[in-house]
Amino acid sequence: MAPLLGQLSDQFGRKKILEVTILGTLISRLLFVVAIFTQNLPLAFIARILDGATGGNTAVAVAAVSDISEEKKKARNISFVYVAMALGAISGPIISGLLHSVDLGNRFVAPFAFSALVSLVNLVSIFFIFKESLKKPDLSLIVKPLSTIRDMLRVFYNHKFKNLFLSLTIFLIAYNIVSQLFPIYMVKTYDLDVPTVSGLFFLLAISIVISQAVTFNYLHKLMPAKEIIKKILPSIAICVLLLMFYHIPGIGPNVLILTLIVMVFAML
Repeated sequence: MAPLLGQLSDQFGRKKILEVTILGTLISRLLFVVAIFTQNLPLAFIARILDGATGGNTAVAVAAVSDISEEKKKARNISFVYVAMALGAISGPIISGLLHSVDLGNRFVAPFAFSALVSLVNLVSIFFIFKESLKKPDLSLIVKPLSTIRDMLRVFYNHKFKNLFLSLTIFLIAYNIVSQLFPIYMVKTYDLDVPTVSGLFFLLAISIVISQAVTFNYLHKLMPAKEIIKKILPSIAICVLLLMFYHIPGIGPNVLILTLIVMVFAML
């Protein structure tokens, strides 16, 4: 949805699209709370689909920042969007772990209810504080939903970018499989409780921020990006294998070693 939302924001303005998408996030959170209470799995999937579709508004937020930035400061200001996302990734798991102990009729409800509240505050802030950043929305623009799919497919046929995008796509598929299944795997295999898993995700987010801000800046001075990728991908594979098979017979997992593996994985 990200390219389509970007087109719509060019036509109707950033503010309207941000309002609609954040409202979608709010509704998706509330639907998930209902799904938890009613044990309705199809409704949970619908809530996640809605959340994913409206979550593509990062592109709109970046466009809004670009609209109001001076040319010399544009790159720096856009980076703040990703800093904000990183801060959310750091604070989110900790808040979720703390709220897990709050009893609202079901131990999984409080984090989603809090997320809905944050979305509501965000929506009100956009409505009353944010001023439209696009000076001249193009109402004559024809939005073509299928064109975004066609444009993405063209990238894979471009001789300059196809290998890079193919490798990146395969890597992100693998990375998301691991990251999405990680909480379930930790609970089922290592019998860790929710606060401990939340703590591990907190350390994971911290490690990602460190790697982006420090590690890769240092490595770029030592070797080309292509060489960095060649050395990092096998290391990531080793970390995943360690996460899968690391277990001390008769004792169980050593949480300290497990934490170190997670942090190294995230830094890569």
